[in-house]
Amino acid sequence: MAQQVSSVPNSSVPRVHISAFNRSHPNLWFAQIEHTFRLNNIVTDADQFHVVATHLEDETLLAVEDLLLHLPNDNKYKALKSRLLEKFGDSNQSKLQRLLKGDEFVGMRPSGMLAQMRRLAPDQDDFIRLLFLQRLPPTIRPWLSVATDNLSRIASMADKMLESIATPKVHSIDNAQHDEVQAIHKTNPLSQLSAAIESMKNKIAFLEKKSQS
Repeated sequence: MAQQVSSVPNSSVPRVHISAFNRSHPNLWFAQIEHTFRLNNIVTDADQFHVVATHLEDETLLAVEDLLLHLPNDNKYKALKSRLLEKFGDSNQSKLQRLLKGDEFVGMRPSGMLAQMRRLAPDQDDFIRLLFLQRLPPTIRPWLSVATDNLSRIASMADKMLESIATPKVHSIDNAQHDEVQAIHKTNPLSQLSAAIESMKNKIAFLEKKSQS
């Protein structure tokens, strides 16, 4: 069912527009709505509870029916939020399974894949780095596996490399560089391959500048 945008009708609460509860991404939805609370000074437990309750669709309401019919005396909003996250949010085990399985990453740009990996495993960049590099296409993986840049920069480089491969002229350059890296790897895989990475970075920067001109 498509999400609809509605407003909070209660005259005691500022009139704000909030999207309907997102069952696919409940954590993101709550992060958004809590920003709305702060911006509109919606601070009381009861007001926050009622705002959320009025933005639940029929199927979602069934998961919190008891809380709506028999309101808790205290921590109403916390109880409602906890129930919805428990019902619709992924457990840590489920997130790990999704991360390892990786089906949802198919067809994503490297930067998009990294963003999704970080959503599934926040604050785990060392672990994500290993998985991210393993899932890069083999045509660019040798270039980036030894890069020392931060992960966001590597993802941006991967995006540009894949874009360059899409054009015949740059694709031929990329093939030559790949052959060069393979030869270097056999003789001195650490120091010289790092130099090749730097060369590739310079060529990516040139492509970026050229595309903007």
